[in-house]
Formats: sequence, structure tokens, C-alpha cells
Amino acid sequence: MRLQHLFTALTVCLLAYYQPKAQCVTILNLPDTITVCHNSQVQLNPSLDTTNIDRTTDTTWTPSVGLSNPDIINPVASVANTSMLYTLTIQAVMQANLITNGDFTAGNTGFSSNYTYQANPTPPDLAEGLYGVTTDPHILHNGFVSFGDHTTGTGNMMVCNGAPTPVTIWCQTINVQPNTNYDLSGWAANCSNAGNPAQLQFEINNVLIGSPLQIPLTTGQWVQFFATWNSGANTTIDICVYDAQTAFGGNDFVIDDIKFQEHCTAVDSVYLKVIDMDPVVTNTVTTSCGSATANFTTVNNGDIPAQYAWDFGDNGTSNLQNPQHTYTTQGTYNVRLITTLNGCNDTVYTQVNITFPPGMNYSIADAQNNCLSTTFTATYQSGDNASQFLWLFDDNTTGNTNPVTHVYSQSGAHAVTLVLTSPQGCKDTFTYTANLAVNINYTISDSVINCKTAKLSAGFVSGDPANQFTWLFDDNSTGTNTPITHTFSDPGNHSVILIAQTVPGCSDTFTHAFVLPVNIDYSIDDSAIDCKSAKLTATYNMGDTAAQYYWFFDNNTRDSSNPIIHTYPETGQNNATLVVVNPEGCRDTFSHHFSINYTLTPDFTYVPLVPQRDSPIHFINLSPLNAVYYDWDFGDGTNDSVRNPIKLYNASGHYKVCLTASDTNKCPGIVCKWVDAIRTKLIDVPKAFSPNGDGRNDILYVHGVGVSTILFRVYNRWGQVIFETDNILKGWDGTFKNNVQPGDAYAYIVEATYLDGTTETKQGNVLLLR
Repeated sequence: MRLQHLFTALTVCLLAYYQPKAQCVTILNLPDTITVCHNSQVQLNPSLDTTNIDRTTDTTWTPSVGLSNPDIINPVASVANTSMLYTLTIQAVMQANLITNGDFTAGNTGFSSNYTYQANPTPPDLAEGLYGVTTDPHILHNGFVSFGDHTTGTGNMMVCNGAPTPVTIWCQTINVQPNTNYDLSGWAANCSNAGNPAQLQFEINNVLIGSPLQIPLTTGQWVQFFATWNSGANTTIDICVYDAQTAFGGNDFVIDDIKFQEHCTAVDSVYLKVIDMDPVVTNTVTTSCGSATANFTTVNNGDIPAQYAWDFGDNGTSNLQNPQHTYTTQGTYNVRLITTLNGCNDTVYTQVNITFPPGMNYSIADAQNNCLSTTFTATYQSGDNASQFLWLFDDNTTGNTNPVTHVYSQSGAHAVTLVLTSPQGCKDTFTYTANLAVNINYTISDSVINCKTAKLSAGFVSGDPANQFTWLFDDNSTGTNTPITHTFSDPGNHSVILIAQTVPGCSDTFTHAFVLPVNIDYSIDDSAIDCKSAKLTATYNMGDTAAQYYWFFDNNTRDSSNPIIHTYPETGQNNATLVVVNPEGCRDTFSHHFSINYTLTPDFTYVPLVPQRDSPIHFINLSPLNAVYYDWDFGDGTNDSVRNPIKLYNASGHYKVCLTASDTNKCPGIVCKWVDAIRTKLIDVPKAFSPNGDGRNDILYVHGVGVSTILFRVYNRWGQVIFETDNILKGWDGTFKNNVQPGDAYAYIVEATYLDGTTETKQGNVLLLR
């Protein structure tokens, strides 16, 4: 049977009185018109006055064309050449809550319920199908968890022990505006550990709205359930919260902060006025001898510019709308016009081709007299005849005859410019490059005298003979004449430069590379002295004999005798480097790699050979008498240095034991053998105990063998930890917070770590007997 409980405080159906409708969100800082340049971007930066709203739900600009994002308040608008009108629409939820006493601040008033109200049950065991309004669920039921309300943490909430029949748990009658969108929301939480949490959903006029909310199992975790609803033709509605859970156990929950809020819409627009001047340029050109005049005309097909800026392509400028410009050089010029209005620019380009009347066409040739002198001749080809010739040489001298002979200060490539003048005064310019070649050809030969000295000779091949020779050596010294003998500071690769000069003063350069070799050949022999020492001997083979010996070793030591005895820091593979110096100071280097072989063989045994459970192992060292240092590695991360150690392993296993023995020179030997060990590990808890003070079985202990650490916890039937210890010698006496616990079955969990580092978790039940 559907129960309907009306609160005694109300005698009629509750109607929320209608309040005057508040203003929706106000759009600010959006001007009617914004002037922008074409092909540009502008940031739209309106702001919102949200005094009367709870939140905005949608932001839309229309049309969306040209906007970086039509769904944000401040998009970037990209405009081309067309002005645009953009409209901003803001959807919002009003701040006013049409629900009366939605946060239960006024207690058990303003709503109805199919549950029965019970204020303060004694004892606190609020039954199924009952509810109360309080600040803490635990006040109404001992099995409910204690926590605060959703609003402030200290205020009221509605606490329900759910019924096994799906009913409405909260209802209220509200006036609404027809054809209007509304938001419905509320907060709920589970308040017990009994499971089967409530399934809540809004209901309007007996129709379920939105999706049901399955409250989480976690107690005290507030979650929101909500829906959106359109009023249609309704002016008054019954809004309810409905619980669909039918389980008898559990279904214990609280609700708070129920809201019913109206949607509203705000609209504003902005007109983006695009400045587009769209200028078009035409020109006419009038030419004369040596110059041309261009007349430019500008027609604006759009907005009228405030400024004009011309660049005529030859560094000339103007700020007139229709300027005139004179060019003095033939060519094609790129002309640019920039028009400006309110900070916006339009740019247009045009080309002007400047050509003068046909000029003079001459060719230039030269005839070389010697390596410093040549005769230039200008020859008519076409066009006007020249009446004047002006030669401009690259040594800053000139000539005015044709042909003209010129003497340079040096040979090589030379540039000349010819300026021709016609009888009418028109000028034309021609350029030419003359190459004054030097014809000198010599070879260089060398002969080695010793590892630092060579004889160099210059041999004539062809061309002009030289009368002066200058030698430039790679040790920054010089010499003259040929042949020449020169002593260098070092043997090896060398290069020399020869400058050969003729009588007119022309010169040419020749290079030569050669090698001054070092002819020293020695071999190295070795013989071992002990495990770290060896005798090294350098033996002459051929070439120059040694005047000095320098030995270098890996440990940064050195010696200068031959033969030598050297002690290395380690036995085995070693190296030696020998530098041999001849009487002229030239040197050569020889390397020698060899091994010093030395063997020390350790050995051991152990008892017992067959492992005995939880017993130590005695190791017996059988190494030779020359072994005086010992390093035992027992295979479990531990070591010892005594001759005959005793070892008790922490864990069963198959261990590789290694003995490293060394003599007084620290020359080592190693032997390894496998050893077995057996260790016991066990953990257990009794099935029952009787803490009655008779001295027998009064304390519940954890028993174990081979245990390093434990963590022992005991739980009551509510899942509450009532005893915990990490000391295996400490047991539970059957009390919790000094209160004797009743006879019952209690759960336990033991987490143990054994001496070998392995872990075990054991859980079960123990019976407490009274």
C-alpha cells in the first residue's frame, strides 16, 4: 500500500510562491561596431555580469564562419574583404532555487514523503521506511556511519532507512513558467556498510526524469544526481525524488541540497566593419636621351585612403595620389603603392619598363706586351658612333685614346671600364677583363742528407727564366739562390714554397712536399722475474744506433737504462713503450705487449657434506702454504676472511661458495663449490582461546619458526580492527579499548616475513570462548 505522509506543519498541499523573475546574464564590453582591416584578425572580448545566475551552460556565436571557436566567449575573428555581423547567445541557469528548504535548514518542513518521519528514535535504530532530518546519520541509527551534510558539513540533511518497496522519498509542489527549461539537482551519499545502496532518480508529475543514480558503496561520499526538463504547457508541477532500490538489507542513504533552477538566454551582437580601399594603378612613360618620365594614376574601388606612400624602385618616393617620377637608368622597376586609412594598409604593385633610344655598341680586345703591359682597343659594332673614349683602369688611372696602352704594377686579372659619349651627349658603358699571364715554369727536387737536413734545387722547365729565387720554409725561415741546403728542427713531413721572379718583376710560386725519415730499428725481448717483475732488453736491428733510451710503463713510471728490470702493479698482461733517440736528436717509438704468468691454486672442503637441518657448516681451507690472504663468498651476499670459517645460512638453498686466496704479492687464485643448506620456516594461529583468567589459553599468540617479522590483525564481524601487533611475543587478551569482547568468531590476518626474505599471508577465524 502506497503510504503518503504529510507533515503536521502543513495542512494543505505545498505551493512554492512565485517570485518576480530576475534578469539573466548581462553581456558587457561588446560594442555595436568594430572597425578592422581586411585580411586581418580581431579578438572579440566581451565579458559577462553573472550576478543573477548560477552558471552558464552554452556560449554560441553566429554565424561561425571566420571564428577560431564559435563556442567560447572570446574567439578570434578572421576577416577577408567583407564586413560581418556576429551575434553572441549565452544560455545560463538562474541563481534562484525554486525549491523551498532544499538544504533542510528549516528541518522537517516544506516537503512530503512516502516514508514516515521519526525525529529521535530511542534506542537509535531508525527502521526501514522511516526518515529523519539531522546533522549526522549516526544520531538516528547506531549502524549508520557518522559524517556531515553536503552544504556546510555541520548543517541538516535528510536521513533515510530505505524501504523494500520503490516509492518517492521527497516531494514538493512548484509553480513553473510554460515552455521553459529547468535544471534539477541533488546530492546523496551511502550511510551504512550493509550494501545495496539506493538508486535515486527525479520524478515530475509521476514521470521519471533523467537517469537513475547508483549511490557508491563508500559511505560519506557525496555524489550529485541531476536532470534537465522542459515545462511544456505546465504551470504547476509535483517534483519528487524516487528510490528504485527494493533490497531489504542496506538501502540506507542521505540526501541534501535539492535544487530546481530556471534556464535563461541573453543575446547581443557586434558589426565588424572591414576597411578595403582596393586601389588600382596605371602609368604612362615618356622617354628622352638618358632619362624617362613616368606618370602614375590611382583609382580607389573601395574606401578612400587618407595617405599614399609610393616606392618607385630606384629609391625614389612620393606621398601624392597621382605622382610623376623621372628615371635616369634603363631597366625594369617594381613600383609599390601603400594606401592607409585608420591604421589599415592596402598594397598594390606595378612594373615600369624604362628603355632609352638605341646606344653605342662597341667590343673591347687587348694585346699583351709583357706580363705587366697590354694594349686595349675598342671596335665599333652597331648603333651610334662614339666621339669620346674614357678608359677607367682598376689601379685608379685613366686613358682617353683608342687604342690605349697601359702598364700595371702587377700581373694577373685586371678590370677596365670604357665610357663612350655620342655627339648628342648620350653615354654608354662597357666593361672588360684582361689577364696578364706570367709564363714561368720550374720544378723542385730534394735529397736527404740526414733526418733533419735536406738539399733543395729549382730546375727550369719552360717559359721565362727567373733571375731571383726566394725559398719559404715551413719553420718560418727563408733562403735565396738555388740549390740550397736547409736544416729543420724536426724530422718527418715538410713543405717548401719557391718564389721565382723574372727581369720585368713578374713572379710565380711553386710548392714542394717531402719527408725527412727517421731510420731507427730496435726490437724488445722480455723474461719474467716473478709474478709482477720482468727484465726488458732493447736489441739493435738496423739503421741509426741509439744515443738515449726512454722506457714508459702503464703505471706512469719510466726508466732510461737498457736492459731494465721493472715491477708491475699486477701480474698477467702488461705493456712497455720504448723511445730511442739517435745522435741527431731524432727519435722513434716501439711498443711491447707481454704476459707474466703465475699460478696459485686454492682448495677447500666442508662438513657435514650431507646438510643437517638448522645446523652450521664448517669450512676447511686446503690452500697451499704460500696463500696468506683469504676472501670467502658464501653465495648469500655475506663474506668472511678467516682461514676456516663457520657459516649458518638463514634459508634453505643450493649456494655457490667461492674462496679467493692470494700470496704476499697479492697474486690471487679462486675455487668455487656448491653447498646445500636446510632451514625450517612455519607460521600458525590457534583455532580458539578462552581469556577467562584461569592461566590456561588466556592469550591468543601467533606461533612460528624461522620468522623475521610479523603483522597480526584481529577483526570483529563489522570489519573493524580490534587488535594489531608486529611483535610475535605479544598476543590478544580478548579486549578492545579495555572493553571485554563477547564470545564470538573473530577473523584474523597474519603477514609474516621469514629469515630468508620470503613472505607468507595467512587468514582465518578464531573462536573466543567465555
